[in-house]
Amino acid sequence: MSIFLKTNKASSIRDFLNSHRIVRIRFRKKDGDERTMIATNDPRLMPADAVPYNGGTHNYHTSYPVFDLHKQEWRSFKPDNLIEIEALDNATITP
Repeated sequence: MSIFLKTNKASSIRDFLNSHRIVRIRFRKKDGDERTMIATNDPRLMPADAVPYNGGTHNYHTSYPVFDLHKQEWRSFKPDNLIEIEALDNATITP
């Protein structure tokens, strides 16, 4: 069974990302192309040098940073460009 987020409300996106280890995100890029990525914000799924430190602030109304598990790099998307987010909590990711 898949769990999808059905809104692009900022607090709902943040809560969804924090509630699920792995997610599939479909969004529209600046150039209009559609992109799908498998991502996480769980530090246990990132290389040690990619784990964020607890300092700093981020405006979650403008963009959402996530770690792309296939590219092994940080990426972000804007809430207004979000098409859908699907929870993949039982997924196994291999590099």
